[in-house]
Amino acid sequence: MSEIVYLNGSLIPRSQAKISPLDYGFLYGFGLFETMRAYGGQVFRLDSHLNRLARSAKILG
Repeated sequence: MSEIVYLNGSLIPRSQAKISPLDYGFLYGFGLFETMRAYGGQVFRLDSHLNRLARSAKILG
C-alpha cells in the first residue's frame, strides 16, 4: 500500500509529492504550531486554540 500525503489541497501518492526549492516555507522554514493541553480527554480551551491557529494561518497566507 502506498503512502498518501496532503499537498496543495489534494491527497496524492507520496511519490508524486514535489515541493519547489523556491517554496517560501521551504526557503525560510515557515511553520505553524499550536500546543494544546488535554484534561480527561478534553482539550482545554479548544475554541481559543483553534481561533489562534486560524489567525496565524491567515497571516502566513
